[in-house]
Amino acid sequence: MWIASLDGDDRIEGSPTFADGIVYVGGNKLYAFNAQTGHRVWTALVGTQSVGNPGPFITYGAPTIVNGVVYIGSTDTLIKMYAFDAKTGKPLWAIHTNGIIVSVPTVVDNIVYIGTYNGIFYALDAKTGATIWTASIKSPIYSSPTVVNNTVYVGNSVGTVYAFDAKAGGTLWSTNVGGFLGSTAFADGDLYIASQDNGLFKLNASTGQLLWNAKSAGGRITASPALANGVVYIGSSEDHKMYAFDAQTGARLWSAPWTDGTGQDNISFNCTPVVVNGVIYVGSGDGKLYTYYLPT
Repeated sequence: MWIASLDGDDRIEGSPTFADGIVYVGGNKLYAFNAQTGHRVWTALVGTQSVGNPGPFITYGAPTIVNGVVYIGSTDTLIKMYAFDAKTGKPLWAIHTNGIIVSVPTVVDNIVYIGTYNGIFYALDAKTGATIWTASIKSPIYSSPTVVNNTVYVGNSVGTVYAFDAKAGGTLWSTNVGGFLGSTAFADGDLYIASQDNGLFKLNASTGQLLWNAKSAGGRITASPALANGVVYIGSSEDHKMYAFDAQTGARLWSAPWTDGTGQDNISFNCTPVVVNGVIYVGSGDGKLYTYYLPT
């Protein structure tokens, strides 16, 4: 076990990413730590400080590491998207985007896909940062894109899910389900996405057709769903429950109230659960990691 400190009053708002024995995490800077020892391997700036642009420039999304390169967006008002050598921290490229970035980039087939707070969605050359295509989806993008079968899926903050041709950028379809949307999950030709109006939606990934809409008992959903063995799992950020739905029908299988062990139901599930070997792992707004053993 180890604890690593950041520089000054820096803080962490996004998740860490592990690759090849190194843990990468963003704050006002991008940090790389040895996963075994906690030794800091390197630190890189993710902001262009200048008169009128003093920072700090918090990174809210987790870094993405592909082919020895770290990709991360920031809230820098001048340059928002960065690429660094994963071993040395050497800057490879940095570009200006129309709007700050608060989500996680997705990299597929040497293309970086990322959305901005100004509602502009980018496809960038992973080697150079050059823009391949852009699309306007008219409202802030907080969700991370999903790329499957040469199609990019992303939701915006007013409830519209978009599907784009991954290479050319043309809009294939768009469907409005309402609410503030998180990231999509893809399984068996379908998309699953949750919104803050406490809805969980299943869409046909090819057409955008709404297949079902399930409601939690109460409270908004801010996380993305997880799927395992034909079941969709999602936590509510307000009613403090974990829900399980049948992936085919949308029928609610069960819901479980979770407490912190003191009898207080102050748990807020704002992140995506992980399901491994019959156990759900999920973080909470109370600063704790919770586990739930699935019924057998």
